[in-house]
Amino acid sequence: MRLKELADLLTIAELQGEMDIGITGIRMNSQHVRQGDLFICIPGIPGFQEDRHQYAADAVRRGAVALVVEQEVGLDMPTIRVPDARYAMALFAAHLNGYPSHGLQLIGVTGTNGKTTTCHMIESIFIHAGHPTGLMGNLGTRIGTTLMETEINTQEPPELQANLKRMTDARVKYCFMEVSSQGLHMGRVLGCEFRTAVFTNLTQDHLDYHGSMDNYMAAKGLLFARLAQSFVPDPAKRKYAVLNADEEASAVFRKLTAAQVLTYGIRNQADVMAKNIRLTSQGTSFDLVSYAGTVTIQLRLVGTFNVYNALGFILLGYRVPTIAKQKHPMEPHAFHGSLRCLVGGLLRDPNLHHQKSILIEVQSIRRNLMVHSKVPTTYILIVSLASVFTLMDDSISITAGYSVDHTTECFEIRNGI
Repeated sequence: MRLKELADLLTIAELQGEMDIGITGIRMNSQHVRQGDLFICIPGIPGFQEDRHQYAADAVRRGAVALVVEQEVGLDMPTIRVPDARYAMALFAAHLNGYPSHGLQLIGVTGTNGKTTTCHMIESIFIHAGHPTGLMGNLGTRIGTTLMETEINTQEPPELQANLKRMTDARVKYCFMEVSSQGLHMGRVLGCEFRTAVFTNLTQDHLDYHGSMDNYMAAKGLLFARLAQSFVPDPAKRKYAVLNADEEASAVFRKLTAAQVLTYGIRNQADVMAKNIRLTSQGTSFDLVSYAGTVTIQLRLVGTFNVYNALGFILLGYRVPTIAKQKHPMEPHAFHGSLRCLVGGLLRDPNLHHQKSILIEVQSIRRNLMVHSKVPTTYILIVSLASVFTLMDDSISITAGYSVDHTTECFEIRNGI
């Protein structure tokens, strides 16, 4: 692709040098630059990310043939100077890869807790339904059965758009993406055409970056603000926001989008609700209440958080009694996020870093289990996607069920935890 083609995408830009040159890739890390690349000099974020203008000369030595900058770097070479290098990077990356998100059903999941497990569990349902899938998140990027490690949760635009392009080339139809608050604030998913956005919860986290809970919530809200701002007549192009009705932030997010909002919850009124929750040593049961009626659901899962997750299997237009009868294995391959409550009161999990949330669930379990009761490994199921997936593809039949226990471990709930 010619540099001029990229420069022409911008309304406001100061151009220096020859624009009619070939560009083979986009980089923002000078150590990764290859011959023919365009190097993006993004500004720094104190304490989190270095200013890349200082590495422009190093990028040129490694083969960069052009630069995007926000300030003068003193190099005599093709340069595009812009007011927002991150915006230019996201735009150029999407254009260079042919706007791949437009060829996918892209589902973004955001929230303090549960993004990784939610995406893996959602993906497992589509794999079970026979659909080729892609996944991007904390544990890496998976395209079909190929798993690639990634350095960060929500990838920077050059890598993110390239991986989306690999998915479309592999004929993937559905991509499930973890969308972090930092990723949203930094513009990493700018230009991504999300079909559905899911919100799990909002608790205190990342305040070292955002500075306040209001800023943190505002960053999360960007996913919904960008989801849809107009109505469309074509059902295939309609957008959906799936919100946790028990979270105060959901009321804010609802007002940010023109997408159709679908809600789930336990305490507050929602489209899909769980009532009369009963926890036993054998699992959890509750009354599922929705527009389609009421039915009792049995899960081999323990904890209130699993009730929230189970609500995700309710589909608009799918009869509740049918859901109650059917089961789905929900095996997340390459997922090792089982909650372990270890003897002696030690709580550890490499993929769960919010101890307060874990302790609340353990206290909930203790209130309902006898001391020394053993329960299967608790897989966190997907957070509510309510009616979205049947609207997206009527060949998909998602049902309530439980984890297959071919990898079952038992843990003990003892006094003192």
